[in-house]
Amino acid sequence: MKLDVVIAARTAAHAAVTTAMRAKKTNTIATVKSDSSVATTADLAAQIVCRKMLESTTPYGFVGEETHVEALEDAGTLEAVLEACGAVMDINASDAVEALRDGVEDSREYWVCDPLDGTKAFVSDDETKQFVFGLALVDDAGPRVAVMMAPNWYDGGGIELFAVRGHG
Repeated sequence: MKLDVVIAARTAAHAAVTTAMRAKKTNTIATVKSDSSVATTADLAAQIVCRKMLESTTPYGFVGEETHVEALEDAGTLEAVLEACGAVMDINASDAVEALRDGVEDSREYWVCDPLDGTKAFVSDDETKQFVFGLALVDDAGPRVAVMMAPNWYDGGGIELFAVRGHG
């Protein structure tokens, strides 16, 4: 595994978490999923930023948990998502919509992203509740690189965990 792929994963994950945390104060529900869970503007913005950063630095496909393109048809949601993304990059509406579509095609290696695992904890006023950002580069044999970031871990100190197949 080349170090530049690990650095790209860490950089994209950090930017996504920064985006989500920026959106936290004005975070709103963007859509209710079929399982009755919610996706917020922070979920959408974090995934968009992660994907756009990885597309600019790696050749791999991308699959994200949030695929609710229709949520961006609401002008207020789109504005909130673009504002949150603006913390780390300039992005227009059509790029944001495209970034919520899966981009695996025939790729044998691709990124898998869960921008906010624990959305209920994220939206809670209780700062002790935990949520994580998860990202992995996978191939036919499983994960090659994995990143997990938990900004509120240990009384708000945060934690970042990385693993590379064959290296721990």
